[in-house]
Amino acid sequence: MDRRIGETGDRRFCRFIPFLICVLAFGLASVALAQNEEQEPEPTNAKPDAGGIVIEPSGGKIGEGDQITITFPQAMVAPDLIDVGNQAPPFVSEPKLDGKFLWKSQTEGVFTVSGVVAGARPRLILAPGLKDAADHPFVVKDWSAEFTTPEFAIRSDVTMRERLPARPQIYLGSSYAVRLDEAVEHIYFQDRDSRERFPVDVIQAAEEKSAGPLEATGFRVEPRASLPVGRTFDLIVNGLVDAKSRRPLPYLQVTPLGKTEPLKIEWLGAFNHALEDPAIGIKFNDYIDPVDATPERIRVEPAVEKMKLLASNDQIKITGNFDLKQHYKVTISPELKGDRGYGLPAESRWGATFRPKESCLIFPSTQVFARARQELRFAFFQVNTPQVTWKLARIPAEKLSAVTARVREFEKDATDPVTGEVVIDPRTGFSKQFQTELLVDAFQLPVTSSGTFDATSGDIETRRDVHCTPPANEAFAGAYLFEASATLPDGRIVGNRSIICVNDYLLTQKRTPISVLMRLAKMSDANPVAAVTVHAVTEENIELARDVTDKDGIARFAKDTIFPKTHDSKAKSAHLFIADTATGPALQFAERTSYPSGSDYAAPRGRAHAEIITDRNLYRPGQTVKMKGLVRDVSGTSLAIPVAAHAHWNVKEGDGERVVGEGEVAVSGYGGWEADWIVPEMAKLGDYIIDCRVKRNDYQGSTRISVQEYRVPLFSVIVEATTPEVGATAHAQVSSSYFHGAPNVGARVHWKAVWTAWADYGSEEEGPSRKRFNTYPTIGPFLDPDTEAMKTIEGDAQLDRDGVVTLACESPFKDNPAVGRAQVVWRVDVTSIDGQTLTGGDMATLFSAET
Repeated sequence: MDRRIGETGDRRFCRFIPFLICVLAFGLASVALAQNEEQEPEPTNAKPDAGGIVIEPSGGKIGEGDQITITFPQAMVAPDLIDVGNQAPPFVSEPKLDGKFLWKSQTEGVFTVSGVVAGARPRLILAPGLKDAADHPFVVKDWSAEFTTPEFAIRSDVTMRERLPARPQIYLGSSYAVRLDEAVEHIYFQDRDSRERFPVDVIQAAEEKSAGPLEATGFRVEPRASLPVGRTFDLIVNGLVDAKSRRPLPYLQVTPLGKTEPLKIEWLGAFNHALEDPAIGIKFNDYIDPVDATPERIRVEPAVEKMKLLASNDQIKITGNFDLKQHYKVTISPELKGDRGYGLPAESRWGATFRPKESCLIFPSTQVFARARQELRFAFFQVNTPQVTWKLARIPAEKLSAVTARVREFEKDATDPVTGEVVIDPRTGFSKQFQTELLVDAFQLPVTSSGTFDATSGDIETRRDVHCTPPANEAFAGAYLFEASATLPDGRIVGNRSIICVNDYLLTQKRTPISVLMRLAKMSDANPVAAVTVHAVTEENIELARDVTDKDGIARFAKDTIFPKTHDSKAKSAHLFIADTATGPALQFAERTSYPSGSDYAAPRGRAHAEIITDRNLYRPGQTVKMKGLVRDVSGTSLAIPVAAHAHWNVKEGDGERVVGEGEVAVSGYGGWEADWIVPEMAKLGDYIIDCRVKRNDYQGSTRISVQEYRVPLFSVIVEATTPEVGATAHAQVSSSYFHGAPNVGARVHWKAVWTAWADYGSEEEGPSRKRFNTYPTIGPFLDPDTEAMKTIEGDAQLDRDGVVTLACESPFKDNPAVGRAQVVWRVDVTSIDGQTLTGGDMATLFSAET
């Protein structure tokens, strides 16, 4: 054999051995734990009932806090020794059991265990020289009792993670107390491939005053420094012994943790959507803290005026005054880090080019309600499309459910018919929309009115107003489908549709835990309508139930009948409610936009509860949080106080992920506990959650506190807006002065004006659910109640020598003649020379012209 080949083989074999040992250790750990939990008791020759002695329990597992009761057939002590502490037990054990013995009567005593040897089989025999109350020797030669103690084990609830944080905190629980200084030496993070070890810091779970080394049964470990990126790590517990019996773990414990991944940009794109401002979006593989998203870390070239970086979860949105013809370069620095603590491996450069807005037709809603009248009006926006053809068609009653079921099908994602997976559109990189068809033609609906609109281009969002008149001697009433479409040069069809419910009546739905109530009322005065049949039908037009409205206009349905709670795929729920009114069917979708005033959810019974109270709700770093908790168990319909229990409290960051403080305290006989927590000097500002566990069970109930840096205000901020005001510009005066009287000269002012177009509700004839933007309904558009026109304008200024500045903001609606008045909400931040910032604000109304 070639010697080089042999050496290489030996080296490979040597490299394989540690991996094999690690795998075996992990397997042995699992086997040992399983055996410890499931093994049957070994046979024993103990005779716990010999000589008339009764011991309870007579065998099995015992641990700290357990009690052993022993009863003799005759008096063993004088009456004056009953309930006297520090009595010698009438038995001895090997290995020794630590504890206290107390005679409860002349024949019965109780031994409370305070300490055991881990993984042992203590055997009890009568104490040598034992005598009864008459001072006669008491001997039972064959009496003995045998017990077992739990194995020394370390447990952790952590699971393998795909992306491991830079400094993960791992909670470890021990079946016996361990010395924390020894835990530091015998616990470490290890690179699975290179076997490199990384030392840990131990985070104490509870503050315990002790003259000797600190001991604990629960603690957290985290690496002293950030773990290197791009490696797979395990947590190793090697050679740790319990503090009392000094017995080591019976195995090397390996806990797989996961791999550390760098921050990664999944995509970057320029978006130019209709009715939205252009923006650049960046998606990462980790959440980004908004504080870290700064122009220094994310650069856009050429520079963009009024650029803002808005971080939300794992995405950053860049807004500003973009030039849509310009190609932008976006550079992301490695200094930008995600919540896991890792940044990009290197500087990342991307290009972003804005494309023309996607061809589309934008409708106000998929369902519109209108009063029955001689003329039907509808409005929509047309963006970058060829000539648009629209049709208004009546929906016959027999086709109503089928049409309403398909009217929104294009909102779904297209799926592969073979794999069932979502299809990705190669043009956009996002999910492809479900391909639908023109429903007027597909269902052969009778067309009552039609027309066309010219093509649009240049990203102009053109509003189209449709005025439909019915055929002679008829009026609009019932359900109609309004559908508009245009054929693009590549053959694709762009379109939209909406169901228009024309009726003088309106259905309103209300749900309770057991019923569904449908109220039929007139649109004109909201008075109820009685003696009208209401149907609940499925998407297949199958009637599930019907009821007739009572004097209050209410039809009642059993909730389980029309919304069955079942996993049966064949069970169908109600899709549509139809009322047979005098002027035609009145419709309401079963899953229409809701305004909840409660919930069907009922809290599960039997859940233990905790109420946690703090001395206040606002702290600054370094201060002490004093907390008090009240805990109760639920037994049937009554509450109970946990007996001989300890409460384990946790302080977590506001998102509930990272534990920053914890401790364990005894629960009093009244079911209460108290504890203190010192807010770390370097604590992250924000909200924190305090909750607790008792007997390793989570208790429902928590409280929130806030940690902030706050200072006593040194000056005042007064904002006075001019209201009402007429014209195209809103004004506000800002004044600020120190409390000692001097003006706040030279202070910086950052202001924000939020403009909202003020909508007037329609008259009685127009219906109470409509609103418009000016006082002349004949020329003003009707808008969906869910639509709100709102725009924000910001600016900066500086206080003069009198501590005063006048702000002026031009209305963003000045070019829209439909907006007769608008509401302006001013928010002003004043920053003094010494850096303190205070906020003020006011509201105003602006009219476009004299009324």
